[in-house]
Amino acid sequence: MTSDLSDVIRFISDRISDYEKPEYMSKWADKAMKELPSRRYALSSRDSKRKRWKRKSKSISDRIKWVLNKVEKLEDFSLMEKLQLAFIFSRPVSDEFVQLLKDAKFKIEQDKKKRIRRFSTEDESIIRFSDHEARVKYFQGVLCRTSTIQKNKNLERMSRQKKQSQQAVANETPSPEVSAATNEYFVIRYISDRISDYEKPEGFTKWCQKAMKGVSPRSFSCMRASVRDKLGRIEKLDGFSLMEKLQLVFIFSRSVSDEFVQILKDAKFEIEQDERNRICRFLTEDGSIVRFSDHHPNVKYFEGVLCLNSNLQKNANK
Repeated sequence: MTSDLSDVIRFISDRISDYEKPEYMSKWADKAMKELPSRRYALSSRDSKRKRWKRKSKSISDRIKWVLNKVEKLEDFSLMEKLQLAFIFSRPVSDEFVQLLKDAKFKIEQDKKKRIRRFSTEDESIIRFSDHEARVKYFQGVLCRTSTIQKNKNLERMSRQKKQSQQAVANETPSPEVSAATNEYFVIRYISDRISDYEKPEGFTKWCQKAMKGVSPRSFSCMRASVRDKLGRIEKLDGFSLMEKLQLVFIFSRSVSDEFVQILKDAKFEIEQDERNRICRFLTEDGSIVRFSDHHPNVKYFEGVLCLNSNLQKNANK
């Protein structure tokens, strides 16, 4: 490997250490070529033509992928840096590299293509997981806007917000704080309307607390149990769309019945379950929505933010 290529990989590695989702290799190669001071990769007058620049960028990207396919042989990079590079760019890894990681007390899971789908450090201060969906790529932590999935997601969000606004005006629904104490439907509706865009498991109790402000502790415990029971039989929940039901059980890591899974498959959802019958991955037919999670008990969010009182966050703060 040339020193120039090593410089490009170092440039990228130093900037992706905190990312948790697969990144777009070509965009990173392009960024490195534009910003590195090396003359070989700097944008010169000869390279200013768009087609020539794209060819050069793709060539660098392909060479990096080839190097990362043998990431254990990469010199002057720490084991964690090598692992992050292989994970973030969805590269398959050798048995030799996996053994090095396990010897260093990393927990490793691979998919059928030998890509690392989940890893964690010994103290679980770092946990990453991904299904490496080909259509879902990020750049600098942001979902690529040019992708079909992002365009569809934006259109869906705008349509949903408009519909909710019109419905609120037409129905004049009583506030959830007032209704929650008397009907679990209002609690579930309140929560469902606010979690539709979240991608990671949320804290169930915290959401119940938010929906039932001012309710006595005894009433809260009873209502929370009732809501949990409803989610345990999600296929029988009336007044909610299939997508809303799916998002509820996914976000709150609930087990689902074979009946509900069949309903989803009939609606052309791609569904994968874990050994506890929780949905660990789902995908809409057009690929506009993709969710995946290993439902780790120590990894819970609230309103999209990692819970500060979780064991994972405590370890990360040390």
